[in-house]
Amino acid sequence: MDDQRLQEKFRENASALLSSGEIEKALTIILSLEKLDDVSALMGLFRIGAKGR
Repeated sequence: MDDQRLQEKFRENASALLSSGEIEKALTIILSLEKLDDVSALMGLFRIGAKGR
């Protein structure tokens, strides 16, 4: 599976829980994981109840 298809699949599956902005932010972070010092910004997007949910 190529990167584009993986991103499409992520968008499809994440859309039930994340806004389109959160999905794009998550993808941006995921695609640059090797450059991150820690993954707290990414994990914050996936917390239950994040941002008033």
